[in-house]
Amino acid sequence: MEGRRSALLADMARDAEFERTDFLARAGEQLDRFMSSHLGRIRELGGIVLIDEDPDYLAVSPDGTFRSRSRVYDEGRGEWWQTAEPWGPFEPLEPAGQFLLALPPVGGAP
Repeated sequence: MEGRRSALLADMARDAEFERTDFLARAGEQLDRFMSSHLGRIRELGGIVLIDEDPDYLAVSPDGTFRSRSRVYDEGRGEWWQTAEPWGPFEPLEPAGQFLLALPPVGGAP
């Protein structure tokens, strides 16, 4: 009985992995389409902020580079500090890049 249960759980895990992979691929394709069709407008606007809900932040600069914000707790000073980090420029992503873009932020910052 335990073997059957393990086999069923393994099947469910494989299905979930396929769904995650499919979702990430479709999300990456959607971002590629959006950026490709709007990069000229983004340049004209001087860049845009896509997400600005503390602590999550993602912006696109006029040159197509992304800017994200990191927050880290400094235990020695007893305070949070943050830094904006540029990355990019935008280029259509290969599947590995689509996966990395979709990962949640790491860390315990509020």
